[in-house]
Amino acid sequence: MSDQMPYHSTRFSDFSLKMAEQYLEGFKKKFIIANKIFRPNVVHSHHLWLVTALSRVFFQNLPILATCHNTALRQIYLAPHLKEYIVNPIRLLDAIAVINENQKNRIKNLYQFNESLEKSSQFYFVGQAINTEIFYPQEADENKIKKKQKRPVKNKKRIVYAGKLSNSKGVPQLIEAFKEVCEMTNHDYELLLIGSGKGEEKEKIIKMASTLKNRIKALGQIDQEQLASIFRSSELFILPSFYDGFPKVLLESLACGCKAIMTDIPGIQETLVNKCGPSKNIKFISLPKMKTIDQPIQSEIPEFINRIKTAILSYINDVSYDTIDYSYADKVRKEFGWFGLFKRYLEIYKRLIIIQEF
Repeated sequence: MSDQMPYHSTRFSDFSLKMAEQYLEGFKKKFIIANKIFRPNVVHSHHLWLVTALSRVFFQNLPILATCHNTALRQIYLAPHLKEYIVNPIRLLDAIAVINENQKNRIKNLYQFNESLEKSSQFYFVGQAINTEIFYPQEADENKIKKKQKRPVKNKKRIVYAGKLSNSKGVPQLIEAFKEVCEMTNHDYELLLIGSGKGEEKEKIIKMASTLKNRIKALGQIDQEQLASIFRSSELFILPSFYDGFPKVLLESLACGCKAIMTDIPGIQETLVNKCGPSKNIKFISLPKMKTIDQPIQSEIPEFINRIKTAILSYINDVSYDTIDYSYADKVRKEFGWFGLFKRYLEIYKRLIIIQEF
């Protein structure tokens, strides 16, 4: 769904209408096969985009639940010529799973809902989930889970970024801010860049990182177990995205006991506070004024870099920086675990089937 994938892909914004028709026809053939094999009672699709719209047209007599991811909302801006395939079927979905009220309101606006089109039970607040068997704090046990413990002493302290190596994730600005932090403090820190990218943007980011090769390491794509291990041995996670949904990687880092810095993208802070309560474990920095949905105005960038730097320094200078707050990590794991997410979806499935029977 993203315009930047770590493999060869075609952007939806580059689709001609003929390409869109071919794309949908290919999925329709798969739908026919799946319907014969599985004979579903309910259909669950992801992204409020082309395939979900097609599922509403194809499975006319089945209840359909769709989970919204913000990448589809971004594509509405980037590929408006495809809206004719999408808007009407999406409005006719039986259920839409959203993260928070902000996302719900954006959907209603972008897909042109009105009171007559919106069913009273159409939107469900479901949220995001992580694998808590992989993402947990170091030495988490019943005796420590409610306490704050000192991190193990090590020679070099870690700051971690995990995500795509792209401009829309704010990675160039993070590197600049980290350089300034290194110039201002005697602490021995390293910045780990975890994730993949492609093309010119990735190459420029790698080149920027190489100017501080003794302090910045680009690790590329790693598996979930490796990521969790790095989070458990790191002090701080940073995600300075200009546009995002509700990033799982933020929850994964918090569940491992990291402190975190995140851009104040609408809905994220609200959801965390509602679910886990307020915490000093995460700082939100304001976004710059934006030129497009994921591109900042150029004149805003220096101040944005300064905000990242200031947030990093505030953690470094905080006396509690070297402690792991097991209680907050436990709250994140309880509120955003897979089991809770599946339970919420199962209730929606049951509700849709009961409604269908009547």
